[in-house]
Amino acid sequence: MATTSSVRQDWQVLTGNLKSRGKYLLESGVWSDCRFVVGPEENTFAAHMLLLATTSPVFETMFYGKMPEKGEVVITDISPGIFKMLLTYIYTDEINVKTFDQAFELYYAAKKYMMLHLQKECMKYIESGLSPKNVCKAYELAKLYEESDLIEKCLNMIKDDTNTILKEKSFNEVNIDTLLTIFGLNELNIISENELFAALSRYVIHYNNGKGKNILDGDHPYVKEAIQKIRFLTLSPRQFTEGPATSNLLNTSEKLALLMKISSPASHIGIPSQFATSTCRRTQRPCKYDICRDPTYNSRYIVQDVKKNKADHKIPETGTR
Repeated sequence: MATTSSVRQDWQVLTGNLKSRGKYLLESGVWSDCRFVVGPEENTFAAHMLLLATTSPVFETMFYGKMPEKGEVVITDISPGIFKMLLTYIYTDEINVKTFDQAFELYYAAKKYMMLHLQKECMKYIESGLSPKNVCKAYELAKLYEESDLIEKCLNMIKDDTNTILKEKSFNEVNIDTLLTIFGLNELNIISENELFAALSRYVIHYNNGKGKNILDGDHPYVKEAIQKIRFLTLSPRQFTEGPATSNLLNTSEKLALLMKISSPASHIGIPSQFATSTCRRTQRPCKYDICRDPTYNSRYIVQDVKKNKADHKIPETGTR
């Protein structure tokens, strides 16, 4: 806290508006009556209980509730830089976010202290900065904070720009649950399922390199679940042999069974258990007459005008997508 000698005696006269006076109070610590110790390095911040309470009901309860804080308030889940941004907003109404990560960290702090307006402003910054490079991370944080609108925006971007997102280095850092969610979407802007398989291969390599040993492989439950979401039956024999068939994520029997089914889609040849049986490309809209549910059909051989030719197809009443 500031000493009496360090405080300019005429600061009220020289600060011409409420914002500048608030800034001076924050920076000088004059009349401060509470102290925060923030982060592992224990940075200290002097503040004023009344100003904090006028902005946050959490601070109001903390300092003016039935059991008010008497000593230093220790904060371990917010970094000193973000806490300073929080105080700056409280004292001056300024929001000094400069990066995507800062916006999310400040959003968390605002949510913790129930500062709704600051939350909304942080969310505006986040939404305006969404890109293929950061959308997966934004999706994960939106899930963590239960922000349904942001979740929807992220998923829409993932659907619209899948090809670019899968090739971003940042995709190799996503949580496996996020990868599984993306692989399970019906609408993805990809040329073929090989793009998903290639992205999974890069993900596995990156993960194993980071651990220094082969932890993920084709038999790992998470990798197997991702593989089972890939619609191999939409590939041509050449696409499959030049792509997934060259990978060690599939074993020999899986490769052979898939290739035989792709080559003879109308045959009764089975495919590995729990593998996707859908023959509908993700870039297509869902078939109006559920023709995609028939595992004996391959999308390359289905006529374009499904409605006109409905009578020509034996559309199943039930099936497995």
